[in-house]
Amino acid sequence: MRPRHVEIATPLTTVVCPKAQLAPDCFPPLLLIALTSATALLATPAVAQSNQNSGFWTQVSATAPMGRDLLGSVEVQGRFNDDAAMEQRILRLGVGYRASPGATVWAGYHYQGVERDGQPGTTEHRGGQQVSLNIGPAFSGAFSARTRLEQRFVSSGDDVGWRLRQQLRYDRPIGRDPDVSFVAHAEVFVAMNDTDWGASGGFDRIRSFVGVAIPVRETVSLEIGYLNQLDDRAIDRIDHVLSLSMVLRP
Repeated sequence: MRPRHVEIATPLTTVVCPKAQLAPDCFPPLLLIALTSATALLATPAVAQSNQNSGFWTQVSATAPMGRDLLGSVEVQGRFNDDAAMEQRILRLGVGYRASPGATVWAGYHYQGVERDGQPGTTEHRGGQQVSLNIGPAFSGAFSARTRLEQRFVSSGDDVGWRLRQQLRYDRPIGRDPDVSFVAHAEVFVAMNDTDWGASGGFDRIRSFVGVAIPVRETVSLEIGYLNQLDDRAIDRIDHVLSLSMVLRP
């Protein structure tokens, strides 16, 4: 008797998929595994010496039209450690231009206050430029991407740090409610130069997220899930984070 399913093994687990519907039905869990496996494989050489941390990150972001093809955005974040102490406070402000139905160009400002592990606090100001793209539908969902270039000014030094960030995101409706979606995204950070406040040119970190987006109102949704961050700069620090975001869109 021929098997009616296919078992796909990865470094982390095995997924059982209906053989006849392998590609469309199994892509979301395979993407989830690919993201988490990639993070795990990157972390493997230093697992024994890595600094494992857990925490809770909150975020509220809002986007609103400011005129023809112009958008404004504001984002506030609080990042807490496992002792419920706030380690990071973040404020982002941005102005965007909708260049086409699937592409928006952004410029903005980022403030970040950091107090971590009993170390002296630092303040960071950033300028940033970003391109957001709707790549299009695939595997019963949709891909999007963003590319961000940052100029970082940190209070503990005088140099300007340049950093490139690339994120790929996948959304797919799940269940009977088409507005409830599976969400997965991964973002790679690359420092472009060395600085006197600690940045080193090269790979900086990778941040991966898997979770669900749940509508609250017509223009408001909640995204909740697991976020993993491998921070190569902070002596192979690995963060395991419960992430909760409220997103307001026009």
